[in-house]
Amino acid sequence: MRPLCVFLCSDKSSYQIISERTRDEGFHRYFVLKNKSIIVDKKDLNEQDSLIYFDFSNVEYTTLARMVVAYSDAQYSDFFIFQDNYQNIDEISINEKYLWDNEIFYFSKDYVVFEGYNFTKETIEPTYEYYENINKALAGDIVSDKYFIEAIKELLADVNYIFDKSSEKLPAKYKSLFKSNTKSEITYSIFYESNASNKNSIIFTKLALDSFRYKITNDQELNCYFI
Repeated sequence: MRPLCVFLCSDKSSYQIISERTRDEGFHRYFVLKNKSIIVDKKDLNEQDSLIYFDFSNVEYTTLARMVVAYSDAQYSDFFIFQDNYQNIDEISINEKYLWDNEIFYFSKDYVVFEGYNFTKETIEPTYEYYENINKALAGDIVSDKYFIEAIKELLADVNYIFDKSSEKLPAKYKSLFKSNTKSEITYSIFYESNASNKNSIIFTKLALDSFRYKITNDQELNCYFI
């Protein structure tokens, strides 16, 4: 039995990226949309998907866990909750009855039956290896895709992000990095395989560009330029 995956989506961009990335994963997707301004085309949903509008801003994760168990089908024994992101659940190593860190909240029904809704969030401190690889990435050295993504995160600001039409084919794992602050007066545009050179652009490409503020390159020869 595949788990139930709950996606807390703060805005339309988050919903669209996660929906696109998980469409063919084969598990039950339960979308929780923060407000009714997030318009959803029901044609984009799979038959088994669920969707509700609920402002989860000030709701504790323990309360969310209770709600998920209470309102889901009894057949489910494993649950994931993601907020504005997704990680491939088949690549997540689960050795305990629950896992809660900055990216993932997982728990099993067995755990809450026998232990109750008692969860402790794990704080992961960056290691020397992390900082070493981030510094290499920011210096322009080639790094693995893992640190390519982490280095991009280090550079992202709390601004509004819009996706240029060229970014339609940008892999979802990169699209999901951009959390828009629609109240910001600053806007960055995201391009894919483009040589755009306008200010406040972020360009993913295998092309070599001459003018940029930062260049990050992964081991698949993909560059991310901050212009």
